[in-house]
Amino acid sequence: MVLSTGALLSRDGFQWTLHGDITTFQPKVTPNSTNGLCEPSVVELESGEILMYLRSGTSRHWESRSADKGATWSAPKPGPLVGHNTPTALWRVEGSATIVAVWNHSPVTRFPLSVAASRDGGRTWGPARILDRGEEGLQASYPGITQAKDGKLVAVWQRQRADGGRDIRWARFDPVWVVTGQ
Repeated sequence: MVLSTGALLSRDGFQWTLHGDITTFQPKVTPNSTNGLCEPSVVELESGEILMYLRSGTSRHWESRSADKGATWSAPKPGPLVGHNTPTALWRVEGSATIVAVWNHSPVTRFPLSVAASRDGGRTWGPARILDRGEEGLQASYPGITQAKDGKLVAVWQRQRADGGRDIRWARFDPVWVVTGQ
């Protein structure tokens, strides 16, 4: 199976049109990982450009960009974030050009779960701060992120348990910590 991603656009909320067919076929690095690109995360940059990060079975998250509100997309390419077979969550800090990513910062595993900031539209990223180490090799994955009214960021994710179950975990932190570590 080779997965592809696109964007659905609607002017009225009832009729939807598919735009873009974003995919690539790259050798996957682990046997049970994804071929193609899936589970997109999008963020509108301060410039109005839309940045999309995509899950892949390679050792990087892939990216595509749209300058026309999602009607067309750039050819997908490996992005700057190392990551494997998991989605990335993206958020633009209110009143700022800073975007934040939450993802699994590993070329072959679903741990550690990390957070980093970019001030140049996702072209480069600051140091990764660890939210969940994934102790004992248990995955911490499928993140989401939002910003509370007080400006703090709130990340959520699922954490595998040793008994095979899953827990929902969360962290609340200041955007300054992501950028400076303080």
